[in-house]
Amino acid sequence: MFHGVLSSAEFFDPTRLQLRPDDLPKHENAPIVQLWEELDESQRWRIHVVLQDVHSLAHEGGLRVLAEQLEWLCPEYTAEFIKWESWPDKVLWAYLHSPETFDEASVFAQADTLTSGRYWNRWDGLPPRRITVTEKHTRALQDELCDYYWPIRGHCRSAPQ
Repeated sequence: MFHGVLSSAEFFDPTRLQLRPDDLPKHENAPIVQLWEELDESQRWRIHVVLQDVHSLAHEGGLRVLAEQLEWLCPEYTAEFIKWESWPDKVLWAYLHSPETFDEASVFAQADTLTSGRYWNRWDGLPPRRITVTEKHTRALQDELCDYYWPIRGHCRSAPQ
């Protein structure tokens, strides 16, 4: 999937890469897996997070955001970005060559995802019927608020003054 850019020496420490990326057969990932297993936990975690961000941008909307950011921040990279065929390779290439663009596009793409209703429900108005609030409801809310705030603040104002 990420064979194009991921197999490049740019992604891994070039001093540890014992082969030329062009020498890798197209579906041979064993050298990459070996390099992965040799990394310490913090390096693996960093790469894992980057690959999650790559995955979250490797779709039509994410690429649109990434291309716009790239055109705005680093227009000189646009031609090279367009050359990559696979979506994950495009995103990973942007990470390697323009990390600030990658980071900004990632934030914008996540915000776009939130507004499309994937992680939240949008309410367009008030409930269709009037809410009935009784003394029992009010007392239960006051008790819950006091239970929450008492350990934090050492006091609880249970009635408005």
